[in-house]
Amino acid sequence: MMKAKIRKVGKGQGIIIPKTLITLFGFDGEVEMTTTSQGIMLTKPKHQVRAGWAAASQQARHWQMQEMLHWYIPNLAMKEMRY
Repeated sequence: MMKAKIRKVGKGQGIIIPKTLITLFGFDGEVEMTTTSQGIMLTKPKHQVRAGWAAASQQARHWQMQEMLHWYIPNLAMKEMRY
């Protein structure tokens, strides 16, 4: 069992987690906190299902616009030639 002092952090309170525990459990940057009947449980964040979707959407939109231009410009030229 380990004990940690509750300290003032800004306008809130917090504890310092020893580096050995952070390394042991592989925490990196963020943790998820869950309340239990015994206290607070810290776990690694679950894989975010939508991580990277915004960048992928932008890339898909870029390629969609490229495809539209490849279709539109030759057809526009053909249309102008008819008149």
